[in-house]
Amino acid sequence: MTKAKIIVIGTPTLSTGLMLAGLGESIIATKENFQENLEKIIKDGQYGIIIAQDDMISSLDWRMKKKIDSLAYPVIVPVPGVFGESNKEEDLRSIVKRALGFDIMMKKDD
Repeated sequence: MTKAKIIVIGTPTLSTGLMLAGLGESIIATKENFQENLEKIIKDGQYGIIIAQDDMISSLDWRMKKKIDSLAYPVIVPVPGVFGESNKEEDLRSIVKRALGFDIMMKKDD
């Protein structure tokens, strides 16, 4: 099994900040070209995790939202933009559960 890559897609602030934190690749996007860039990343197939700004994800057309909601791989992780908190209903736990097929945080009854 090969190691999946992580990519960040968002504003220059988000992309630069996460690159400085050690996440190697990023694409600077605007709301106008976000969907096109996201489609290319998904189609490429070399990325296992896509970190994207939640406000940009919210701006996608309904067909693309439906497509990414049904994807198990790559995992798309929404992060808040610079102007506020995340408004994404789905938390990281449920995203990972959908990708792996089981809840990694579920406690075993003793």
